[in-house]
Amino acid sequence: MTNFLAQVGIGNRLQAIRKQHGIHSARALADLIPGDNVTEAVVQNIEAGRKHDLPVSQLLNIAKALRVPPIFLLASIARPLAALDVANLSPSFDGMTVVEFDAWI
Repeated sequence: MTNFLAQVGIGNRLQAIRKQHGIHSARALADLIPGDNVTEAVVQNIEAGRKHDLPVSQLLNIAKALRVPPIFLLASIARPLAALDVANLSPSFDGMTVVEFDAWI
């Protein structure tokens, strides 16, 4: 079983958590989320690393459907001293570790 807490990248963490929870497809995850905010294509694009800007509403909807805290998607919490690996952050996040980010958020 993949340790989703150690995965690098939001997409890899999302896919690992989804599979660990027995949700076998992007469509199945999207179907767990009411409304049209998170579609199969959105999940597929996040997992493939093609979607770099993730609205807070999508992040929270996905985390809720997976029954995990949003930080599990945002950061590799099993690697607390690793650098934060979230795309498109301002330079003020440069050098911030996962544990620093977790404390800040």
